[in-house]
Amino acid sequence: MKRPLKIMYLTDVSGIGGQENCLLGFARYLDKNAFQPFFCCLSGGGWLTEQIRRLGLPAYNLEINSRYGYLRGIIRLAALLNDIKPDLLH
Repeated sequence: MKRPLKIMYLTDVSGIGGQENCLLGFARYLDKNAFQPFFCCLSGGGWLTEQIRRLGLPAYNLEINSRYGYLRGIIRLAALLNDIKPDLLH
């Protein structure tokens, strides 16, 4: 049996909007036998993160809220990607 394709969805916002609704649609309707989704928001948590977690899927926040947080956020993102090892970063 083939393992699911790991997809990391990376976004810069977590509010209510078109991009967020599109990602939430992916989270709801993606074939979980074929794909294993992960969601990561560059900024702090918000509506999208809460909705993704309610679906029982992993959602991460990098907390990049200022220009001084970028380096720390990049290090966190690199560690997260190294840990999850996604097949695709979207």
